[in-house]
Amino acid sequence: MIPSMPLRPLIAAAVLGAILAGAFLAPTLRAADSGATPAVRPALTVTVAQPRMQSLRVALQANGNIMAWQEASLGAEIGGLRLQDVLVNVGDTVKAGQVLATFAQETVRADIAQARAALAEAEASAAEARANAERAQSLKASGALSESQINQYMTGGQTAQARVESARASLAAQELRLRFTQVRAPDSGIISSRTATVGAVVGAGTELFRMIRKGRLEWRGEVTSAEVGRVRVGDPVTVVAASGERLRGKVRTVGPTVDPQTRNTLVYVDLPGAGAPGSSAKAGMFARGEFELGAAQGLTVPQQAVVMREAFNYVFVVGADNRVAQRKIQAGRRDGDRVEVLDGLAPTDRVAVRGAGFLTDGDVVRVVDTPAPLDDLMLDAVCAVTAQGQCVSVTGACERIFGYTPEEMAGKYMLDLVHPEDRDRTRGSIDRVMGGYLQRYFENRYIRKDGTVVYISWSAAWSEEHQLRIGVARDITERKLGDGALVEPQLLPEHPSCWRLSARPRRLVSSKGVVIPLSEQDHVVLRALMSGGPCVTRRAVIEALGEDYLSYDQRRLDTQMRRLRTKVMQACGQALPVSTLRAKGYRFYEQARIDD
Repeated sequence: MIPSMPLRPLIAAAVLGAILAGAFLAPTLRAADSGATPAVRPALTVTVAQPRMQSLRVALQANGNIMAWQEASLGAEIGGLRLQDVLVNVGDTVKAGQVLATFAQETVRADIAQARAALAEAEASAAEARANAERAQSLKASGALSESQINQYMTGGQTAQARVESARASLAAQELRLRFTQVRAPDSGIISSRTATVGAVVGAGTELFRMIRKGRLEWRGEVTSAEVGRVRVGDPVTVVAASGERLRGKVRTVGPTVDPQTRNTLVYVDLPGAGAPGSSAKAGMFARGEFELGAAQGLTVPQQAVVMREAFNYVFVVGADNRVAQRKIQAGRRDGDRVEVLDGLAPTDRVAVRGAGFLTDGDVVRVVDTPAPLDDLMLDAVCAVTAQGQCVSVTGACERIFGYTPEEMAGKYMLDLVHPEDRDRTRGSIDRVMGGYLQRYFENRYIRKDGTVVYISWSAAWSEEHQLRIGVARDITERKLGDGALVEPQLLPEHPSCWRLSARPRRLVSSKGVVIPLSEQDHVVLRALMSGGPCVTRRAVIEALGEDYLSYDQRRLDTQMRRLRTKVMQACGQALPVSTLRAKGYRFYEQARIDD
């Protein structure tokens, strides 16, 4: 059953439609009656530009993992002994020769004592055998001993000496076992794994630790077999870790084989700064990399002239009659606000720039000279940033805010400019924006070109169509570093009593018996107010409210303070503005006692 609808709105809509239809058709009918051909009106006013040749940076993008340059396996060289002590743990930095673990030495020391006794016995026997051989040799001329007897004595001396050498070797072997009771680092590095457990009896060859040699990491990028031929040993590479840290490195070697499953080749890139203290790069972390392969000339157009429709790139070529023709192009590299055109455009063509996104094939346009860009006159900076965090376009206000010209900002990673203390919060905000959240009034700090700090309030959103993060940056340094007072600290009238803030239950009580119940938020804001001294800053309120209230901006605080002040004065029977009360001689406390 179709629900009934009021007739009056339908009739009104029909009448309005008829009037509009008549308004649009009347000129056409008059033109038809008169036989005149109507003039074609331009669809849009646009600016035009000609493609130009310029030097473009040649880069190759790849994904991969950060891995240990070499990971050494440290194990037990003797078996059957109890692990007595483990001296290092995962993450410890060790030096070459440092003792990592020790085995119990009692058994080995007993074996050494036994070997020493056997050596002493062998040496005594050898001394006796040598003496017998010497006597036998001295009696050879007298004929008292036969030749065979003399040979027996000589052989006995040699055999005894051989037993001495054997006993000495046995002692050396036992002393070597004693040294093996201490597991030492073969090189400097970082302990990456530990399986050693105190009290365990392990066999020879059992792995106890794994160590990243010299703490050195490398990035292993996966490059397709079609592109790996462009990569050369020594090429500079920029690696962006999953944490956002940017690392510089060079190609150490190119893998000799291609994976039969992925058809990719591993390229090994040394990362000298990855193992440094404070670096967030870890072995096993995913990272994106960009190989810098030099520069080459290319035909480019402004990025604004390229329109993406149905997953293809187009430009609108403006003819001599100002009629545009939609032309499909093959886009290549990007450099700032310029896009390389590989195919589909001639250097003599004129393409629509401003307004190109609103055109269709065959439109007639009005061409004007390039106006002074309004966005360059804005006080706020508008930034376009890629998903990897690289700035591709920025308005002129960035020079006033960040100290860099738009040309200097192009290609920079915005996170590198963020104050180190604010980077973790900023990464969280970026993740929310990339997830589709419309970020408003996010505040953080940046390091300007001259080294000074600037406070920024951001509003940002992700553009799925352009695959860019669009942000508007406002300089709030003056507000943040001004008097710092976001709320009036002199909130509570004397009346002429002292006010006390009670936490259980939440209420405000005066010495005259005035009781004002408080909500939880009112209570924490008042607590920050009373404990903040004569100047309550937003930082003090945030510390009281917690990190969830980082977006608790000035307007909300001012509104809440005015509401609280009105509530207090109404309870006192003085519903008057603060200025009026001050004029009447009322005084206000800047401090109050907090009673938990």
